[in-house]
Amino acid sequence: MNKSVLLLVSLLAALPAWAQFDGLAPALAKLKAATLAQDAQTLVAMTHPKAIAAQGGEEAALINAQESFLNLERRGLKQSALTLDTPTQFYPSKDDWVAFVPIHSRLESKNQVVSEDGYLIAVRPKQDGSAWHFIDGAGVEVPQQIFDYFPGLPPDISIPKKSSKIRLITPWTPSKK
Repeated sequence: MNKSVLLLVSLLAALPAWAQFDGLAPALAKLKAATLAQDAQTLVAMTHPKAIAAQGGEEAALINAQESFLNLERRGLKQSALTLDTPTQFYPSKDDWVAFVPIHSRLESKNQVVSEDGYLIAVRPKQDGSAWHFIDGAGVEVPQQIFDYFPGLPPDISIPKKSSKIRLITPWTPSKK
């Protein structure tokens, strides 16, 4: 069998396994657009029900999202870049498929630049193949929280690292010599 045929057979064999992850790319594009547009209602609608419940319900989650945008505005920060990477691994939990979406964000004001690397937890039920929902990894303090939310996850999951860098911008003035 030549290499082209072998590659084609391999790709076709993998299609059923990846079919259950359909819809993730458009969901990530919608989430990114909502974030950049500061569309709190769409963000809450795309948030996983467990994260909504942890905030005290849908109304509280909407208020929290709106407050987050207002806090950025008060600090003079605007989103200048946002990248949502495609997950490389999908993990089965008891009832769901779970993936970690690495995110890279850049916020700027006239005085500072904030660069953040983090992740979203993308979740889709195994059975009905409904829409993907997300949990912001910024709220995850310890990995055990992820296992509490999604029992049955394999213990060897790979959780992306989080980091934040703030660079202050100071105006330059020539020295007087």
